[in-house]
Parts: sequence; structure tokens; C-alpha cells
Amino acid sequence: MNAERLHAICLSLQKEINQINIQSKIQQVVKFLQQIVNQPQQPQPQQQLANALSQLHNELSDSSSANFSPAWRQALEEIGGENLLGIALSKRIKEIIEKYGGRTKVTN
Repeated sequence: MNAERLHAICLSLQKEINQINIQSKIQQVVKFLQQIVNQPQQPQPQQQLANALSQLHNELSDSSSANFSPAWRQALEEIGGENLLGIALSKRIKEIIEKYGGRTKVTN
């Protein structure tokens, strides 16, 4: 992989991270999970969690990294970033919540 390709991939990924605002959305998910743990009988945090996850899933599914060329996907894999963006990230979040979330079921 040459430096120009790596730079272009990194710029594209940074643009995607900023456009989707991934960090903020994951922080929202954490907040709703904490509310569910603290108030398990309240339905509102569960609905908010489901809505936040659905929105994040939709945005990650439509992200630019979902349309990377095979060469860019291979480069992303080589640098260990294949599971950090796009639909792969959405799937990881869903798996983690289902594994550790107990009653909280994620649908997407």
C-alpha cells in the first residue's frame, strides 16, 4: 500500500467519522444503557436506546466506507480498521449489547 492511498483512505474515514458523529452517538447509547441499568422498569430509556441504535445502524449502513473498493477494503483490513466503521461497527455494537445487555434486545 502506498502513502497516497493510505492518506486518501484516512481522509475518507475521518470525514465519515465526523459526518456521522460516531463518538457522540456511541456516548448516547452508553447513556441510555446506564439509564436502563439504573431504572430497569422505565420504558423510556429502552425506547431511546432502540431509536439511537437504529439511527446509528442506518447511518453506518449508508456510510462511504460501505462503498469502498476492494483495494481500499484490503488496505483498511491491513491497518486493522475493518471493524471500526460502517456496517461492521454496527454489527459489533449490536453483538456487544446483546451479549452483555441481558434483556435489552437490539433489532436491525
